[in-house]
Amino acid sequence: MVLKVALSAGHGYNTPGKRTPDGEREWTFNDKVTRALHERLLQYEGVQVLRVDDPTGKTDVSLSERSRKANEWGADIYVANHHNAYQGRWGTHTGTESFTYNGDWGGKNANNPKELALAKALNDAIVTAYGLRNRGLKKENFHEVREPKMLAVLTEGGYMDSSIDIKIIRDDNKLRQSGTNQADAIAKLYGLKLKGSQQAKKPTSTPVSKTVEQLAQEVIKGMHGTGEARQKRLGSQYAAVQARVNQILAPNAKPAPKPAPQKTVDQLAREVIDGKHGNGDARKKALGSQYNAVQKRVDEILAPKPKLKPNDTIAREVVQGLWGNGSDRKARLERAGYNYNTIQNLVNRMF
Repeated sequence: MVLKVALSAGHGYNTPGKRTPDGEREWTFNDKVTRALHERLLQYEGVQVLRVDDPTGKTDVSLSERSRKANEWGADIYVANHHNAYQGRWGTHTGTESFTYNGDWGGKNANNPKELALAKALNDAIVTAYGLRNRGLKKENFHEVREPKMLAVLTEGGYMDSSIDIKIIRDDNKLRQSGTNQADAIAKLYGLKLKGSQQAKKPTSTPVSKTVEQLAQEVIKGMHGTGEARQKRLGSQYAAVQARVNQILAPNAKPAPKPAPQKTVDQLAREVIDGKHGNGDARKKALGSQYNAVQKRVDEILAPKPKLKPNDTIAREVVQGLWGNGSDRKARLERAGYNYNTIQNLVNRMF
């Protein structure tokens, strides 16, 4: 018997709104988990794997196209890896959760014990890799758990706008471990065996990242190339490693002074409220070209807050056409006090 597994890395590289508050793309996190899951599954006997998204991320393949591919291929299970968001700004919310379908439709049942067992195995695998709070199993009417005809699970590894979770999500080793753990969980659930010599390749622990000092010494030895090639290989560590290389090669040179970090409009607005920038002309002089933007933000913060409906209620109203489309919808939602990206995320999951 061959187990056919359909994999979906949520969204695409350029999908609007799918970002951390610092602009990092959700797809890049989802893709790293999905690649590790794919690679590990192929180390087992009797497994075929199909990615239903675009592995390059250039195209955000529609949800209907993803489920169609999986259904026509005859997949046995469907796994969609995502990372969550709450309000699109940093907070301390945290945790891992996984979803199955919440209804009875098209031959699917909300209480299918096999589907629930798969969801639990995958969720536990991610919790083990990430070490975040286990928010458990949940049921929703998401397209990626409703439309695939096979067992289907949508995972939310952690919150991209959580100051707690982002430390894990930015760690490539953790992302790879999540994918590897999920593959091993599927193998255990279905009694799969590793191919011959692959037994020795099973990771026993998360690989340890090299320190900036180690990487700097390797750069000096010529191990990471030059220019753009070096920058690509070192990724997010490039600036720190290059600074250390410069220090080693020019020990007497004085480091360039760090520019003072520029405060955001929101930070300045809160300082104004705290009385730090005076009033009237004094405030205008202190804030300079940012005065109008900061004063507008002050007015927004101090304005009385309307009572907001729950986000899922607003998402349903959007589906019903009550909030318009495109930029008009975005403007109306934000004027009403709602986070556009959060609402749109909920809407996308309904289709």
